Amino acid sequence: SVMKNSQEMVRASLLPLFNNIAEDLNQTVLNLEQKRYSYIKGTLQRGTTSLAYIHMVLLPVLSSLLDHLGKNNYGVDLFENEIQLAGYKILNALWIIGTKGRKFVDREWIIEELNRHRPLVGDCLSSFASCFPVAFFEPEFNTNNKNASNVSQLSPEAHDVMTNISRTIPNLTKLIADIEEHAESRVKYEDAPYVVEVILPCLCSYLSYWWSMGPEKIKQITEPQITNVTANHMNSVLGSVLKLINNNIDAIEAPWMKHIAVYTQTIIFNSSTNLVEPYFLPVSQRIKSKCEDLFTQEQSLKTATRLESSEREDLELDLMKDYEILVRDIYAFGPLLIKYVDIHRSYWLKNGDKYAEELYNNMAEVFSVWCKSKVN
Repeated sequence: SVMKNSQEMVRASLLPLFNNIAEDLNQTVLNLEQKRYSYIKGTLQRGTTSLAYIHMVLLPVLSSLLDHLGKNNYGVDLFENEIQLAGYKILNALWIIGTKGRKFVDREWIIEELNRHRPLVGDCLSSFASCFPVAFFEPEFNTNNKNASNVSQLSPEAHDVMTNISRTIPNLTKLIADIEEHAESRVKYEDAPYVVEVILPCLCSYLSYWWSMGPEKIKQITEPQITNVTANHMNSVLGSVLKLINNNIDAIEAPWMKHIAVYTQTIIFNSSTNLVEPYFLPVSQRIKSKCEDLFTQEQSLKTATRLESSEREDLELDLMKDYEILVRDIYAFGPLLIKYVDIHRSYWLKNGDKYAEELYNNMAEVFSVWCKSKVN
C-alpha cells in the first residue's frame, strides 16, 4: 500500500491537515474558555471556529480518517514526530470539549449544542484510541515504546502541549476507578453525561487496542513493557457498564442506552464467566420483571370495559411509551448478552452453571411474554 511503501510522502501530505484540525479544535477550546460567543456561534466571518463547523464537518471527517487508520493498522506508521504532536493536541482538545465544555459557558443554546453532539466527540476519541500508537492513559510506559516520539523536545510549544496532556488526561487506573464509582453511586445521567458518552467509548477502544500488546499477550520477558492493560481491566469496565444499564432500566432520560452496546462489545472477548451472577443476572431479572408488569397492564386494559374512549387512548399511549423504553433497555443489554453467551456457551454446557441457566430462563420468559403481547 501507499502508506506502507511511501510513509514519508504520506506523512508530509497529511501533516498540514492534522495541524489545521488541532488548531481548529484548540481554538474552539480557547473560545469556550474565554466565552467568545460570536466566535462560537460563527457570526464573525474571519478567524472563527464555530461549533456547527466542529460538529457537522470536522468531527465526522476526522472520525472517518482515524477509523481507516485503525482498521488498516496505519497509525503506527503515520503518527510520528510532528504528526504525533498534532495527535496529542487533538486528544487534549477533544477531551476538554467532551468532558468540560459546558462548564465554561452559561448560554443555554451553547450548552444544548454541546449536549446534542457530545456522542460525536466520544466516537472520535474512540477512533483515535484505536490507532494512536502511544498508550496515552499510561504515560509511564512511554520510554519503553519505540513508537513514542520524544515530542516534548521538538519545541518549547511541544513541551507545553505535553505538560497540558499530563494535566488533562487521567491515568488508566484512576479512570477505571472513577467509572466504577460512577456506577456504584447511581449518579444521574444529566449530572455527568460525559462519562457514558465520551469516556467509556474512548476507554473501551483503548483497552481492546492495547490488550494485544499487554503483559497477557506479550510473553517475552526481554520485550520492554509498553502497557499494563489486562483482561481484569476489561472485566472491571464491563461490570461497570452492566451496572449502569441495570441502574437505568426503565429510566426515561437515558439516550446513551441506545448505543452503549456498540462500543462495549469490543471488550467482551476477554470476559470472565464470573460476571454472570453479579452483573448479567440482575439486569435480566429487572428486564423480566418490567416485561411481566407491562404485560399485566396490557391484559388489564383489555378487560377494562368501563373506560371512556379518551381515557383508554391515554392509557394505551402510556403503555406504548413504556414498551418503547423496554425495547431500548433490551437493545442496550441484548447485544452484550449475545456476544457473552457465544463466548462462554461451550463452557457452561460442559460444566453447568445455575446462574447461567437462570439467565437463560429470564430472557426466554421475556421473549415468551413479548410474543403474547399485542402491543408491538
